[in-house]
Amino acid sequence: MLSQDQEGYAQSYEALASAGRPDEIDPGIPLLLITGADDPIGPPAESQKIAATHGNAIVHIIDDCGHWPMLEAHETVTNDVSQFLEKA
Repeated sequence: MLSQDQEGYAQSYEALASAGRPDEIDPGIPLLLITGADDPIGPPAESQKIAATHGNAIVHIIDDCGHWPMLEAHETVTNDVSQFLEKA
């Protein structure tokens, strides 16, 4: 994290802080939730809770993966996102 641009890093946290709550997401919008099975920060149960209240969500839990599935399992994430976008 030390090599990251401080301003960009701060802006990303501002965006997270100002984001809406999951229950405010329009249920008509397709939603793809990708999480690592071993993620201690955003555990799969949280993604499953969001999906249960959304109604138009897909949850993919990646085995042997932690908090950074886009780095730890990039091919799986790329495939999931590609398939999701093809159907959207």
